[in-house]
Amino acid sequence: MRPGRSYQLHVGTASILLVFLTLCLSSFAVLTLVNANADKRLSDKLSARTLAYYEAVAEAEEWIAASAESGAVEGASASDGDGVTKDFPFDENQYLRVTIESGADGLTVTEYRVYTDETEMNFDESPFKVTR
Repeated sequence: MRPGRSYQLHVGTASILLVFLTLCLSSFAVLTLVNANADKRLSDKLSARTLAYYEAVAEAEEWIAASAESGAVEGASASDGDGVTKDFPFDENQYLRVTIESGADGLTVTEYRVYTDETEMNFDESPFKVTR
């Protein structure tokens, strides 16, 4: 460089840079808030479903214990040659199905499974359009 000449950063350039950085940080802050709110709603739904599931599990365990104490199965929704089945709903479309059998050793749990009732669900059966 020549003596006496120096490069100067003008005030306008610094202001534009400051405005750009402020806009970037503000948009990232808003995106973070939106993401945190969505995560909170999802966590609340999952917490409610988990609580309902464990309430159904507790109810099923009480039913199994009461049946084991009395030796007779009460309040069953279905009975066949293999055992007695009772459903414990915990969601509008899901339930816990428990099947017990009585034998020489007492009661045996043969099924303890979550089922989804798909009769009330509306699935989109339209085919996907693939474009190339």
